[in-house]
Amino acid sequence: MFPLQNSCSYLILASRTLPFTIDKGVLSTINSDKLSIYFIPATETSFAFVSAMEVLILPLDFFKDDYVIPVPPLGTSNVSFHGLLSNALHTLYRIDVGQNVNGSDPFWRNWVGDDQYLVPGSSAKNCSPYSGKLNQVSGGTNIQDIAPYYVYVTCKEVSMGNITWRFNVRKKAIHLVRLHICDILSQSAGLWKFDFYIYTKFRWVFDSQMIGSTLAAPVFRDFVVQSDDSGYIRFSIGPNNDSDSKIAFLNGLEIMEFVTNTSMKLDPSGKHLDLVIGFSVGGVVLISILIILLLFAVRRRKAKPVQAMFLKDEAPTGRGTAHSWIAATTVNSFFLFLI
Repeated sequence: MFPLQNSCSYLILASRTLPFTIDKGVLSTINSDKLSIYFIPATETSFAFVSAMEVLILPLDFFKDDYVIPVPPLGTSNVSFHGLLSNALHTLYRIDVGQNVNGSDPFWRNWVGDDQYLVPGSSAKNCSPYSGKLNQVSGGTNIQDIAPYYVYVTCKEVSMGNITWRFNVRKKAIHLVRLHICDILSQSAGLWKFDFYIYTKFRWVFDSQMIGSTLAAPVFRDFVVQSDDSGYIRFSIGPNNDSDSKIAFLNGLEIMEFVTNTSMKLDPSGKHLDLVIGFSVGGVVLISILIILLLFAVRRRKAKPVQAMFLKDEAPTGRGTAHSWIAATTVNSFFLFLI
């Protein structure tokens, strides 16, 4: 169990048993010159550990409030969501939609394929991987910082029906959903529209006009959505009825949960501080005893040491003589031995 703390504490993971490897990613704005990460045992009889940890600095435009669309009941689709940068986000899924192409991520993020999340009956097929150069939308974000090349050169497409994915999430939690779109299918620009659904109540129309006349130009769009009581989020895409080209496609998808658990208080008056104080007081007492004993020893040295002789008991057969004399040490050495 460990909180990530900047101006306040965020509880990222709390678990008593971790039978498998867990890879956690957290995104947060740090408003100070120090980042503190704590690993605290969940119980007094357990322990906390981490195998590896990385801290990376993201581009300033990795998140922009202007790109975020709130999904009812969190807001209306014609009003931008504000305050994204003041929240911490915990990554749940990074999905490379379509055929997986080997490659590297500049920020060492782990992307997985989407097949395991497809709802049975979806009319989906993998598009042919694109091997050309990706273009940049005029005035847009440096997209290579947002997602790696191999995410945008693969996709799933549908011309009839729809494609639906389902992801397990916490109930009634707020999530940031990021869609990655790159038109690697069209021969000419400005021909397609397709519908994107969250559950069945929210629809957003993706239009090729959002990328202008540029083909193979990656773009992304963020949505803030609250999960319902089902324990999952469902997404669907399908051709728009008013589109000249009856096609829908998706290249990548990310789901991040807003970290709202800030109940982890690192109060200096807690048990850990009490333990430190206890050890400190005990150390002071022990040092005081040592000083007293040393002073006593120095004082005793002023007198002539007394060599006392004691009769040793008869030893067992084969171990020394029956009655032997041994020399006892002085009294001050005896005290130091006990300490």
